[in-house]
Amino acid sequence: MDAARLIPPELAGAVRLGWTPEPERRLPLPAAIEEIFGGGLPRGRVCEVAGRLSSGRTSLVFTLLAAATTAGEVAAVIDAADAFDPASAARAAIDLRSLLWVRPPSARDALRCTEMILAAGGFGLVVLDLDGVPLRRLRFYTWPRLARAAEKSGAALVLLTPERIVGSFATLSVVMKRTESVLGPVLESYGILVHNKRGPVRASRRLRWSLDPAADAELGQFKIQNSRFKTRRA
Repeated sequence: MDAARLIPPELAGAVRLGWTPEPERRLPLPAAIEEIFGGGLPRGRVCEVAGRLSSGRTSLVFTLLAAATTAGEVAAVIDAADAFDPASAARAAIDLRSLLWVRPPSARDALRCTEMILAAGGFGLVVLDLDGVPLRRLRFYTWPRLARAAEKSGAALVLLTPERIVGSFATLSVVMKRTESVLGPVLESYGILVHNKRGPVRASRRLRWSLDPAADAELGQFKIQNSRFKTRRA
């Protein structure tokens, strides 16, 4: 049967056949950071930020948390790596009054806490820090479960890892790398968008971070000084 015949005559012209996707909701971010994520950080999706120590990955995640809490969002950090420093977070402009910090004793407990926080609702951004956790022990079914939990909660779930582990269950994957040269108090690093389900599959944003003297250099707390951006399709 022709689907058009199912529409009552009085509604002809007022009803359109087909499915119209819901407008994508994104967390508010600085323009330079939005470009790293291919246009923004989507709510209800899993994104991963990967990179080695001192690659700028912590700075990028702190920028996400600062942007979210400044905009009035409630955020959470599940600190499986036991590396989160509240004093450095405050210096990075993160509103600690809008941040839930969880320190689970194991990777398994970290995953459970993440699911519970997502199920509770009310969070705009949830960060799961898996740095230093034995990634081989994490089961494959972990990622689809977290992806479903993030979708139901409407929160942006960001995984902080030393390498890419989520695969196709991540909407976005950003790899942070550090350049070799450091000039005085300025460190240059760049983020490469290596996986993007929403657009160009490869983009890089080169960032120059000016070191905040009040912050701990080992933790990599920096501010964006300038940046250059380029995209290319595979």
